[in-house]
Amino acid sequence: MIGETRIIMDQTLQTGGSCLLFQAIASNDCTAVRELLQREVIDPYVRGSLGETILHYAVLHGCKETVKVILDCVQSIIDEPMVSDMYKGETALHIAILKQDLDIVRLLLENGADVSNSRATCTCIVPGNVCLCYFGEYPLSFAACTGNEEITKLLIVKYGAPVTAQDSLGNTVLHTLVLQQNKAMACHMYDLILDLVPLKDSQCAEHLENNDGFTPLKLAANEGNIEMFSYLVKRQKKVYWTIGTISYSIYDLTNIDTWMTQKSVLDIITSSQKPQVRKLVDVTPVKELLSQKWKSFGYKSFLVWMLSYVAYMVIFTTVTLFRPLKPLPPGEGDNITVMKQKDIFESYESTEDFARLAGEIITIFGAIFILVSEIPLIIKLGPKKYIGNASTGGPFSLLMYGNPILRFYQMVCGS
Repeated sequence: MIGETRIIMDQTLQTGGSCLLFQAIASNDCTAVRELLQREVIDPYVRGSLGETILHYAVLHGCKETVKVILDCVQSIIDEPMVSDMYKGETALHIAILKQDLDIVRLLLENGADVSNSRATCTCIVPGNVCLCYFGEYPLSFAACTGNEEITKLLIVKYGAPVTAQDSLGNTVLHTLVLQQNKAMACHMYDLILDLVPLKDSQCAEHLENNDGFTPLKLAANEGNIEMFSYLVKRQKKVYWTIGTISYSIYDLTNIDTWMTQKSVLDIITSSQKPQVRKLVDVTPVKELLSQKWKSFGYKSFLVWMLSYVAYMVIFTTVTLFRPLKPLPPGEGDNITVMKQKDIFESYESTEDFARLAGEIITIFGAIFILVSEIPLIIKLGPKKYIGNASTGGPFSLLMYGNPILRFYQMVCGS
């Protein structure tokens, strides 16, 4: 086989050298690969149909000896990325990690493969219409998402792969693990990674926010990932004492409670449109936090607003029922059930009229007060989310506020 390859190589070197190079790599013919790379007429940076280099091609075929030959002859090719949109940014290290070929991964790292700046931004692994799976962009994220402990340890411990590196979406390796379908593997790798780095780095990584303002914990809540959310919460709790089946634990509520944060877990739960996110209210410590808030001030606040709203609606309904109407003048119609609006000066003459006026004033200013009190929430959620959010009343709230104001405007202008 080697002899045949050499004969063909000598005959067609000038016209088909690049093709022969890929053929030699596919057949794992190290001698032919070395001789081809030593010829000046051969471009070692030639690319295949998918934008791959000869090193990508060798790694893809699992040819360790051929990879050694290529690196001996063309050391600078080691960090060359693929250039096609489908696989853009992938280096040979990314491919070796995806194949979980530990020997080739070691070989590439020993020859200086970059673990800190190599980023795969291809369409097949970045969320979008053609995304097949999301593994992040960095080699460490690839290793973690494939669940390979040996490669992950090698990247972090020996070659210092940063756990705080953020991809184009702002996601670190921890964010990426939260988004994986295999929950058990993701939790295990999350633990492994944080155990391999200093405490300071692990705390920093857990509090980093992505482009949407989510830490790994908030991202798990936003995705409705109950298993990962429960796991992350338990990681942060501190057990002070245990007696039999009873234990005293303290949970970190920094990212969960609404206090001093604009996008807490509670905010995510109340504003999310995903039904699975609602289930987080039954997870410790969210359940206990909501219970404590309800007992402390939520119950009283609810009663005040409920009674105020009931009184407001009673007044509004009464004012509407006794609105100032009068029969149509002769000649304008014979239907006695049809009434017309009184002029403004005719509307307020008797004691009953002034009582109704008091109710109208309460209705108008009540609507304005409620509307003003809702403005901070509208600003926080945005008009679109506010109107479409069932927890805030949706469009009903706006109709309730606007109705008395429009009625008053019609009454004044109609006079």
